Amino acid sequence: RNEAHCVECVYYIGVYGWSASNFTIVATTSTGVTTLQLGVPAAGRLSAGERAAYRVFVDDASDALRVTLTPLTGDADLFVSTSTQHPDAASFTWASTSAGDDLLYISASDPRFGTGVYFVGVVAVSNSSYTLSAVTSGELRLFHGRPQRASLPALEWQYFVLSVPFGATAFTLTVTPSFGDPDLYLSVDERPTLEAHTWSATASGGDTLTLREDDAHWCAPPCAYRAGVFAWAATNFSAVAV
Repeated sequence: RNEAHCVECVYYIGVYGWSASNFTIVATTSTGVTTLQLGVPAAGRLSAGERAAYRVFVDDASDALRVTLTPLTGDADLFVSTSTQHPDAASFTWASTSAGDDLLYISASDPRFGTGVYFVGVVAVSNSSYTLSAVTSGELRLFHGRPQRASLPALEWQYFVLSVPFGATAFTLTVTPSFGDPDLYLSVDERPTLEAHTWSATASGGDTLTLREDDAHWCAPPCAYRAGVFAWAATNFSAVAV
C-alpha cells in the first residue's frame, strides 16, 4: 500500500506541454471503474453480455447532467447510479435501454440530483463498440472521424470544441439529425450565438460546413474551433468532423 494513498479525497493531475499538443487522459481505479472527463467522449468495445463501469464527478448542483451512449456497432444499454459502482438492470437510479442510441438527461430539478459521483454502467445487448460521454453545461470535444451523438429539447444549445490536427489544410463538420432540425454555427475560440458567429449552415435537415486554409478566418493549429448546434424543435443528431 502506498503511504500517500488516500480515500474519499481528490487527486490533482498536471500535464505540461513542452510543445503544442492535443491529448486525452484516462484514469481507472482498482475496482475497474474508469473516470470520465466531462465533455470528452470515451470509446469502448464489449462482447454480448459484458459490461463496463465508469464514473463522472459533478461539482455544481445547478447544472443538469446529460449522459449519451452512441453505438458504433451493435447495441448496448445505459445505466446510472449514485450508489452502485457497477449499475445494471438489477441496480440503477436512471436507465435508458432503447435499441440504438441511449440518452439520460438528469435535470437539476430532479430530487435525486446533486453534487458528487455518478456511476455509469454500459451493458452490451450484442457485440458492441460505442462512445460514451457525459456533459453538464459545458462542451463536448469532437475527435476527427468519431461521430458524437446528442439530443436537445427545443430552443437549447449543444456546444462542441474541435482542435484541428497539425498540418491539416481543411476540415468538414457535419450535423445529421435522426429527427428535428438542428442548425450549425461555428466560431474560433468563442462559443457562437444566433447573432454572433463566423460560419453557419441552417438548411432544413442536416447541415455541413467545410473550411479550408484559404478562408480569411482560417485558424491554424493549435487554436480551437467552437461549434454550436441550436435546436428549433426537439432533436436527436450526430456531429462529426473529418
